Amino acid sequence: WARCLRPRHVRYVRRISTIRDAITPAVCQQLESNGYAVVDNFLGRELSDKLREEIKRASKQEGILIPNATHFVSSTPTGEKVAEFVEKRNILEMEILDERNQREFPNFATLQNDSTMIKAFQEFMPRLGIHSQALKAQHNIGNGGCFPMHSDSDAGTDSRQISCVVYLNDEWKQGDGGEIRLYPFPYPHVDIEPINDRLVLFSSANMLHRVLPSNKERFCFTIWLSGDGPRNIDSKGKPEISDPQYPWELLLYPRYRKHVARIVYASEWASSLAESHNESETILLDHRHKLNTIMTVLAKNLALIGQYLPITGSLPPKFKKEMVT
Repeated sequence: WARCLRPRHVRYVRRISTIRDAITPAVCQQLESNGYAVVDNFLGRELSDKLREEIKRASKQEGILIPNATHFVSSTPTGEKVAEFVEKRNILEMEILDERNQREFPNFATLQNDSTMIKAFQEFMPRLGIHSQALKAQHNIGNGGCFPMHSDSDAGTDSRQISCVVYLNDEWKQGDGGEIRLYPFPYPHVDIEPINDRLVLFSSANMLHRVLPSNKERFCFTIWLSGDGPRNIDSKGKPEISDPQYPWELLLYPRYRKHVARIVYASEWASSLAESHNESETILLDHRHKLNTIMTVLAKNLALIGQYLPITGSLPPKFKKEMVT
């Protein structure tokens, strides 16, 4: 989903006492239209402080926070597929679904077991079929800790529909780093500051994003909302990639858009992989392999696509149709 209209970076600032007040029809419209939305003052100061303190307490207990790792599948010289795990630099996390963690950290347990967000999206975005959620808390130690360019999910791997990142950085200021960079491709990227009690929502499958290097400690948690509704807006009427009459469709349909984005952002993508991992050689080889494969498949379309990038204005009228399944 996300119809890739021209993004308007709107922040909904509300003093709220419940999660339900934050998930409004206007927020869902932004999420539906642009693939992301931003809500400030999401949980309130008191709860945000308690959650930050729980992550700090977890960092002092052995075995609670574990290194975050990038998962990918590589191929051996014989063609065999092998799962690879490469740890990220200075990024630690804990699963809130874990029973021990729920006993140790009651405020996170309350959020994990609260169905308010699920019910809100069932009401305002019913076609996503939201039915469950999972929380993960994160401690970015700083010293350049970051995430590479990626999407959280893929239609063929899991059922995550919406990623909800909540920031808990009480004294964040310009220069501290750690901003989340969203790529509502084919439009320019958007950087969002990780200030305290800010919620950033985006499409798990269709929003390419990264976390810029953080110079200070950075605290946040992610809520992933899963559902059984459609996630790809290219399930019907998709163009053939060999047809040169459809450069816009190649940019707008998720099945192709994510591959075109890897070509357009090839250098930044590689840099983000190197910055975020201690051992990046294997994962960079995987990136180059995927890039070469995509460029081979789209070889006839590369020059045509290049004529339209970057997109700084509105889409031509003929492409302003509502793109839904």
